[in-house]
Amino acid sequence: MFFWNWLIKKEVFKLTWEPVSLKNLSRADKKAVKKWLDDRELVKYAFGVNAEDKILDKISSDYIKDLYTARKYSLGIFYNSCELIGFLCYNLVESREKKARIGIMIGRKEFQNKGYGATAMKLIMKHLFMKKNVSKIELDTAEFNLRAQRCFEKCGFKRNGRMTEVNFLDGGLSNKVLMTMTKEEYLQLLTQDKSC
Repeated sequence: MFFWNWLIKKEVFKLTWEPVSLKNLSRADKKAVKKWLDDRELVKYAFGVNAEDKILDKISSDYIKDLYTARKYSLGIFYNSCELIGFLCYNLVESREKKARIGIMIGRKEFQNKGYGATAMKLIMKHLFMKKNVSKIELDTAEFNLRAQRCFEKCGFKRNGRMTEVNFLDGGLSNKVLMTMTKEEYLQLLTQDKSC
């Protein structure tokens, strides 16, 4: 049975839709994330960069620094509230409208392709739209990462274009699919699908 549990006090963050929970990352959790970011195949798919190993290593090293310096909101994805299986990060961007950018990784391979990433996305979507009052959520994924695209579409995201990104480390090109969801689209989904 699925249920929502909201608990946000001081620095404590917990969202639950059984069996998935989003919680603050502890220092031990960040070490597990670092281990996942040492897996070049995971980094390639998570960051959408098909590059040499030294470039993938630099990308993961920079990302780990961001995690430890709290430049982004980072949350662990837990199975049954205790088993870390992935993480997600988001940034809030204030412009003409309040937007959020999201990135997600299910690092434990045995938990991939089981719907846990989609559940985690639905949890953070509800938090961002209903609690943080963002008007739009944006993300991008590698053009070759069809599994991630299917997950995001399952959550209600729509393709909003393509872009080619130049990797500042080696000048290599990465083709990305841009995806978005507005608050209005999310509210419309809620009326159609009670699992959102």
